[in-house]
Amino acid sequence: MVIVAPEEVLEGSFEDGLDLSEDPPHPDTIQVVEMPEKGGKGAVASRDVDVGEDVAIMRPVGLFPTNTPLWSTSYGRSIRRQAIDHLPMRTRAAIARLYGEGESEDEFISSVIDVNTFTSFLKTDMDFGAVVLEGSRLNHACRPNVIYSMEPLAQLLHLKAIKPIAKGEELTISYLESKIRHESLEEFYGFDCRCSHCQMRGELRDQSDRRVSRIAELQARSRYNDDDFSADEVEEF
Repeated sequence: MVIVAPEEVLEGSFEDGLDLSEDPPHPDTIQVVEMPEKGGKGAVASRDVDVGEDVAIMRPVGLFPTNTPLWSTSYGRSIRRQAIDHLPMRTRAAIARLYGEGESEDEFISSVIDVNTFTSFLKTDMDFGAVVLEGSRLNHACRPNVIYSMEPLAQLLHLKAIKPIAKGEELTISYLESKIRHESLEEFYGFDCRCSHCQMRGELRDQSDRRVSRIAELQARSRYNDDDFSADEVEEF
């Protein structure tokens, strides 16, 4: 794992309890498959998964500050690429297979980091993006069957089922907050969402919007380790 951060931020994070000593088991519940109808790959469940069950727990291979103007410069893109170069060859090859754009290696790697990260945190007000290999294979759905949360002190991404998932069923997450509209998905991620939620009309769409908002609320509570959050609360879905 590589972490790009100011030295004082990293030192403060370790002093605050950051512990990367134990690696999580390989996520054997996730199977990456070709999905030509979605323009690439996706992830399906390799077994049945119950509501509230962990789909996977994964550690990022890279952690980078977000919302930093430096990344839009050639120097910043070079820093990102050099950081990735410190990873093992097999990991670098897996990163190269993720979605990204760019004419040069620096541009491509920087693009991969921009669109394949999960929000994470260190001992600072800065936001970080975590590159998680298998987690990045989960496609978007406005009504997903999986929610995610990052455990900052261990830098572990937790994927949890919010509805029963059958073996072979696609695993999906919501890329954006519920207030970000359908058009934003197309503008930022380059696709027109055709999920069942986006195809609804009228009252059915309104009901679904309310459920999506509820999912976002549960996701936020899980992400920030709300002591009152439990698997029982997702059974309504």
